Amino acid sequence: MSEILCTVAPQKEKLVDIVTAVISFDEPCLALTEQNIQSPGSRGFHRYRTVAVVRNDRTATFMEDMGAVEKWPGAQQFRIPGGLVDDETGRIEIVHTVGELYDIADFLQERVRPPERPPADLWNQALLQAEEQQRVLRRASTFSKPVAIQRS
Repeated sequence: MSEILCTVAPQKEKLVDIVTAVISFDEPCLALTEQNIQSPGSRGFHRYRTVAVVRNDRTATFMEDMGAVEKWPGAQQFRIPGGLVDDETGRIEIVHTVGELYDIADFLQERVRPPERPPADLWNQALLQAEEQQRVLRRASTFSKPVAIQRS
């Protein structure tokens, strides 16, 4: 489950960033970044995915908390541009959507993320080990269709 940070920047005379709580995958996207930032309330460093979109000639920012940095060993911080700014005219040309940049980010993460293993069931493993030790001590044999262990 991801945590969404939502605060509104104070109004200024120039173009301000507005923080949004909702984005669409079909929306034109200016950039997507993944970086490790101090979480609110000083709960340690978390990995955040930040998406910048243009709405009504203003930049709106969406931030998604992806969890503690420890969950992302070896993951690099990166920024994927989704648009270009013309230096002469100052016009922004958006060439990617939010969904396209999410796909690129997921592809980059797959290269660094280790394969997920199911959590170990330590209680059952400990019980099975204890039962096996008892069978060895009692010299008990085990018979089943695929395996037969006979102790003498």
